[in-house]
Amino acid sequence: MQVRAPSRREAEMLQDLDRRLSAAPAVANATAGAVAVFSCASLVVVEGGSSGFYSAHFEFQRKPTQPIVLTPWNLSPKVKVYPSVLLFKPETAHVPQYFRVTAMENCGAALVAEAIEHKTNSIDPGFSGARVQYQPRTVAVRIVRNDGKHALSTGDATYGNLGLGRFEPTFDFTEIDQAHFNVRNPGADPSTRRVPMLTKVASGGHHTLLLDANDRLFAFGNSSAGQLGLAGFKCSTLPLVWDGLDADKRLHTHVKDVACGGDHSLAFTDDDNVLAWGSNDHGQLGIGALDTPSSDTPRVLQLPLRGKIAQVACGLQHCALLLEEGVVLTWGYGKSGALGHGSRDFPRRDDLARPTVVKALEKTHVFHIACGDMHTAVVSSAGELLTAGWGENGRLGRLEAKDALSSVFERVELKQRRCTYVACGGAHTMLLTDTRDVLAFGANHYGQLGLGDCRDRHRPTPVLFFRRVPIYDLKLGQSHSLAISDDQLLYAWGDGEQGQCGVGSYPQLYTLPHLVRSLVGCGVVQVSAGAAFTVVLTLHSPDAVAQQRLHNKELRDAAERTLAEDIAHREAVRDELRAQHQRRLAQRQHAATSSLAQLWKQLDEASKTDLTLAPEPALASTSMRALGSAAAHTASLQRALQRAVATQRPRSSLACCIGRPRSSTPRLSPTSPPPRTSPKAKTAWFLARRPQTPPPAYADVT
Repeated sequence: MQVRAPSRREAEMLQDLDRRLSAAPAVANATAGAVAVFSCASLVVVEGGSSGFYSAHFEFQRKPTQPIVLTPWNLSPKVKVYPSVLLFKPETAHVPQYFRVTAMENCGAALVAEAIEHKTNSIDPGFSGARVQYQPRTVAVRIVRNDGKHALSTGDATYGNLGLGRFEPTFDFTEIDQAHFNVRNPGADPSTRRVPMLTKVASGGHHTLLLDANDRLFAFGNSSAGQLGLAGFKCSTLPLVWDGLDADKRLHTHVKDVACGGDHSLAFTDDDNVLAWGSNDHGQLGIGALDTPSSDTPRVLQLPLRGKIAQVACGLQHCALLLEEGVVLTWGYGKSGALGHGSRDFPRRDDLARPTVVKALEKTHVFHIACGDMHTAVVSSAGELLTAGWGENGRLGRLEAKDALSSVFERVELKQRRCTYVACGGAHTMLLTDTRDVLAFGANHYGQLGLGDCRDRHRPTPVLFFRRVPIYDLKLGQSHSLAISDDQLLYAWGDGEQGQCGVGSYPQLYTLPHLVRSLVGCGVVQVSAGAAFTVVLTLHSPDAVAQQRLHNKELRDAAERTLAEDIAHREAVRDELRAQHQRRLAQRQHAATSSLAQLWKQLDEASKTDLTLAPEPALASTSMRALGSAAAHTASLQRALQRAVATQRPRSSLACCIGRPRSSTPRLSPTSPPPRTSPKAKTAWFLARRPQTPPPAYADVT
């Protein structure tokens, strides 16, 4: 049988088919092995509050040969993603990198759901375009608005700082009369009024500032230093509106954000002018002069550089400002180091009367700032937390600075977590992480850390209560703390002796978070904490919610179920904390009864003997028997213990610490004359807690 030779056209077709078949395995491998993996399928971000993080990396069967660019796209104007692109090198394409998602202002609806899509580009065809798969395909973003219709307050009212028209404190949240926030409809009957949404609330030592949807500023409370910005007022028990005129008679009609310090205030407008008023004892107004003690009229600050302002924050006597470019400026009281203008080699703790760029953070893109009484915290776009200031009680979260005055921002170890939001109180700090954990550190004399006890923490410690109660907002007062859950419930803990927690029970300390029962169903959207009072914004008034429950059994049952779950959860947390405490005690007991612990106990008893006497045979033999029971130790440790027993001196003695040569060791004998000094080793001295440094004085230091 004769086989016909293929024609020229058939040969070309066969060659083309062979090329396609030979190329097909490579394409299949490239397609099958290129997958962009994201760490989560959904995020929760808060307008003007906490951000969200998610990571991205590539999984593949064949390593890429060229860099890969991953870009979020099809973005809504309601969200902002930083950075705009991620660049993966071929050798590190499997290593996760992070995107940060932030909600823009004025998102619209109270609860907005958006989705982030991605696209990939690379010269390597297997890692570009449609050949890359995404797991999950999109990242859903839930945006929570933080403006409400009703304002309520509780706690101390010595200066009328509750806005209720009186000076008596309250232990339950009481609504501020909406009539003080009413505005007239343009062109309508003068008697017709509407209540605008309240968009921002901030509280200081004894005063509060509020913004409404019309960008108007309301103030009430103490104004002895002019911190309300209302000329001629020393105090106001009711909300009063600012007329919009600064000290130079320029009109400002749109205030975008406010912050309150101990007795001063900050704000910025839509045209990025920064206004400051109140006390200026340490230059916290930033007007460039310390000879002006205070100002009851807002003044415009002169910034060293212009840019879009993202946030302002106030401490007790200092201020911080954040630009959208990630630049941080600080000024005011600097003796605590909270301004962060120093370095390890050259600490700088002087007051600054003008806003000054923090040089140490120039290479760090910052997206959130917070100020405590004498410390400052910033969060970088990489999710790192950095702190500066007075470290007493561990408020900086760095063990090496627990009593020091740190004038340089340094990183806090979060153990593979990323910080999404931080809040500072009087002497404590709390933060949210990308894993929805809540960490706390600092002063805990009143239980304000929510850890079930009153012991200070010098390192970030997880708050066990919030492992099953996800929250999205934190605010800290002088010695109390507040949190808003995803279900818009308010939790309070810490010092409640003046009613600032609003729990309603008799005044006491709350070492674990407590649900504020009077606000269940009201939809808490925002909260602020003063020195000893609290102000919240809600979607519904407590009276309206109570009326609905009277006529709706389902609402009544849901509220009772929420209260019962809160009590049961708190008891479960208490049981877990007791179990942890028992485990720690058992570990300590085991460590105290171990052979090595017994050996050190004998060495400690031996160290109390006068060093001028010769070693007693009975004591030496007892110590040597103890050494024999510790035969499992290394030879170097045995030699060190033998030398310590021979001289009846513990290893932690001064001679051992400074490494005195063996030849210089004195020979002790009963007949040798005693040395000039006869020291006795005191091991307890080495274990004693060193005294804490006194607080930095506010008085000028010459």
